[in-house]
Amino acid sequence: MGNFIKSLGKIVKTNGPAILACAGIVGMAASTVWAVKSTPKAMRNIEKRKEELDEANEPCTVKEVIKATWKCYLPSALIFATSSACILGSLKNLEKRNVALAALQTLSEQNLKEYIEKTRSVVGEKKEKTIHDEVMTDRVKSTGVMDNVIVSGNGKIPCVMTEENKLFESTANDIDRAINKLNARINGGEYISLNDLYYELGIDFTSIGDKVGWPANGNGIKRLFTSGLNDQDIPYLVFDFETGHGPVYGFDRM
Repeated sequence: MGNFIKSLGKIVKTNGPAILACAGIVGMAASTVWAVKSTPKAMRNIEKRKEELDEANEPCTVKEVIKATWKCYLPSALIFATSSACILGSLKNLEKRNVALAALQTLSEQNLKEYIEKTRSVVGEKKEKTIHDEVMTDRVKSTGVMDNVIVSGNGKIPCVMTEENKLFESTANDIDRAINKLNARINGGEYISLNDLYYELGIDFTSIGDKVGWPANGNGIKRLFTSGLNDQDIPYLVFDFETGHGPVYGFDRM
């Protein structure tokens, strides 16, 4: 029994925001249903109160209507208030998780940067770049994103963005132009989402693309290119970001 309660607690903690959001949505629907069901009784109370006021030669004011009906709608109002609290709680929990995730990402990037600098000092910058290039091409091969690629023959080559293993056609110059355009906006005080970069490169938007990006007046975007050949000997370009210059969570709140 103790293990079951412990496991249940873990599930609730992990899925807390989703559970609160679902409870809020269900509660909103329930409050609406309750309000609709309460309306006939409220109307009867109003009619009864009108008759009493008519006999007393007194007008039926808004205040009197509220006094006659508020008890009918009280359960609905309480359900609505509880549901709103659940939804707000869900949003609050998600915000806390995003802040923690952003801090964790920053720490991970710092650790990676220190590792890369130490690697360069030990094996040399050229050897470190060779290692990085091989890691990137191996990653692309493992995803299979470059399998059976058809080249359009418009002067562009297949490109793979490692951020989400996005396949698109472009050139190194076109990618640099897009990055320079967005860096100008960042330096001008705008924050840029990953989807903004996707737009400039003609890549379909993603849900993650709105959640990560570059903060205003931050380090900006710096790219790394690696080239490779797939199994059909078709050349492709791997597009990665320099450590500390890739998209981060919470970019619009920095």
